[in-house]
Amino acid sequence: MVAFDENGVAERIRACEEQVERDPEHFLSFKARRKMLLHFGEPSSPREGLEQPMTEGHRLRGHLALKVAERALPIWTEHHGGDPGDVAVLMEMTRDVVAGRPVDRKRLAREGMELKNHLDGGAPAGPKGFGYVYAGYAMAFAAISVAKGEVLVPGHGATQLDVENPQEHHLYDCAAWGAAAAAGDLPWGDPNFYSASKARDYWHWYLREAVPQAVDDVR
Repeated sequence: MVAFDENGVAERIRACEEQVERDPEHFLSFKARRKMLLHFGEPSSPREGLEQPMTEGHRLRGHLALKVAERALPIWTEHHGGDPGDVAVLMEMTRDVVAGRPVDRKRLAREGMELKNHLDGGAPAGPKGFGYVYAGYAMAFAAISVAKGEVLVPGHGATQLDVENPQEHHLYDCAAWGAAAAAGDLPWGDPNFYSASKARDYWHWYLREAVPQAVDDVR
């Protein structure tokens, strides 16, 4: 089993920061981020992730996913007039799993997928664009990642193209949705809403604060 690699994580954080600075839209690719996340420890298959005790790598990535979700929650809540609705229950379940409390992870995965399916039904742009929708996706996919592990390798719910394409983030990657929520849209979305400077700020937070804090939480 591949264990946590502190030097590898530090090296990949630097590589990710360099990519954010080079990219005209300041958006970090899934391909680059995936290489860093794999240094957290070997990923489980989705079935193993649900049915087996959480590995160290799963726990580390789970702590990081929760931080992404927590940052997205205020965007969702603000759009809904200060009431997060049923998302509050999803977030509480996600926190409980990350904290090691006894929660049915299969149920958490189902609840996350239900939110994702609800958002897939379509929603109108708000005064600040679709940021609140992307915040919802970030929380949904964070819950799924916490429940059964992040999709990082081919055969675990992703194709080789998914994990190697430097331009696209993978569907179930909560961090990219969190960045889109913070930036107002995805880089290829509505230029009236997307802010490259806000995307850059988000990825700086993710790489410089969220990742080290997640490591400290577990180790």
